[in-house]
Amino acid sequence: MTRTPEEAAMLARSAWRHGQAGADVLRRIERSVCGCDYGGTSWTTAEEAMDIAGVLALAPGVRLLEIGAGTGWPGLFLAQETGCEVMLIDLPPTGLELARRRAEADGLSHRCQVAAADAAWMPFRDGEFDALVHSDVLCCLPEKLAVLQECRRVLAPGGRMVFSVIAVS
Repeated sequence: MTRTPEEAAMLARSAWRHGQAGADVLRRIERSVCGCDYGGTSWTTAEEAMDIAGVLALAPGVRLLEIGAGTGWPGLFLAQETGCEVMLIDLPPTGLELARRRAEADGLSHRCQVAAADAAWMPFRDGEFDALVHSDVLCCLPEKLAVLQECRRVLAPGGRMVFSVIAVS
């Protein structure tokens, strides 16, 4: 797929940020602000993530899809806290590799999968997921309508979605 210069620049920025995710100072900031240290690019806090878990009714056996997962925040946290299964998708593979390693380190490999995939054209069956989340992602995507249509397509009947966006006060 051919990317616009803007899309290519956004992917390059994401890959660069994921490469910085392990920096001690960034981890300390993330722990202080968000209450976690996944190397995330979302400003979802741990408290908000638990609210999302409740809205999505996450529990063992529930299949969660996280779009724009980056390094796995908040998807891995949600899987750890609720026992759900999680599929993490994003485009820059740098973040997904960090997420895969974090899932392994946290003992979540059996309930976590990662895939490089574009949210506007997801490689999943209709109705494959019970719940869907993305944090601070939709605002950055050029194909918003296509993404929302794909989200609806891959969500099972009665499934739930939560999309959060940062709102700077």
